[in-house]
Amino acid sequence: MTSIEREDGTFQIDAAIVAEGMRVSQTALREEMRAGRITGVVERGTGADAGRHRLSFLSGHRRFRVVIDDRTGEIIQRSSVTNSPPAVVAQLDRTARYSRDGREMRTSRGVLDAPVKPGQDSGD
Repeated sequence: MTSIEREDGTFQIDAAIVAEGMRVSQTALREEMRAGRITGVVERGTGADAGRHRLSFLSGHRRFRVVIDDRTGEIIQRSSVTNSPPAVVAQLDRTARYSRDGREMRTSRGVLDAPVKPGQDSGD
């Protein structure tokens, strides 16, 4: 099937197309969908996109979308995106440091300090 079939408001797309877009085997696709780890969303186009539907398949940090023409059922656009997992934010050291003789002891720049210029980023 090179097009998407629509019957009674539901869509049928070849598993090979989705598996390729999600970068998994067809067997893994079926297993992940049954387990609810791959989900799908259907959106109906309005305005300039009237007469089209977008089918999106989502799993973790991966998304595969196809846009279809309602009249022909042909795929007119497809895209596959893999996002990086969210970065882990390290806890900042907020410990106050004081010098023994009362002078300012500065070891790094804070976010509100003057911008760091090249060559000045090794500390004062």
